[in-house]
Amino acid sequence: MASIPVDERTKARIRELCEEIEAETGRAVSERSVVARVVEREFATREALVDSFREESAAPVDDDVEGLSDEEIERFFAGTSDWGVDTADDDIDAVLYEDEALSEFDTE
Repeated sequence: MASIPVDERTKARIRELCEEIEAETGRAVSERSVVARVVEREFATREALVDSFREESAAPVDDDVEGLSDEEIERFFAGTSDWGVDTADDDIDAVLYEDEALSEFDTE
């Protein structure tokens, strides 16, 4: 990982942001995560940056839809449907981990 030299004033401001985020959210954050967040996203205010960490710690992130628009999420879920078949966890595990499909539709 490359490092970027910063002056003492900038380093102190990053530390201040970390302390403010920790005080507001109760969540310890690294200087690296704060800098990454600032670079990856645009924040109108300092408060918006702090809130972004608060929101992250308040609710778990659903990685399948994070960053998608409502329309994209709707399109994603439009492809799913209830087939009327109850599937047990063991059946799913068998398909995923044993390379066998345990299905009531198999004919032998």
